[in-house]
Amino acid sequence: MEQIIEKTDKWLNKNKDTLTIEQINYKKDEIIKIYNNYTNPYRNLMSRIDNIIEKKKQAKIKNCVHEYVRESGFCNEYYFICNKCGHEA
Repeated sequence: MEQIIEKTDKWLNKNKDTLTIEQINYKKDEIIKIYNNYTNPYRNLMSRIDNIIEKKKQAKIKNCVHEYVRESGFCNEYYFICNKCGHEA
């Protein structure tokens, strides 16, 4: 990845005055594709982690015997939050 950055940086510095907007945009799109391919496994892993966390939260809420506490909101509006699991009602 660092080689691509260095190569592109040199290319831009060398040709910045002669490049057209289309050429620059094309190079930018190439770099975006490379970056997305490089970071895709990490995004997939983070998505899996987020899904596991969400399932754990939902299971905790589902199995909780809620003890709601009244909280005040804006303009005399109230909402209730469970002391045990954080569920908002």
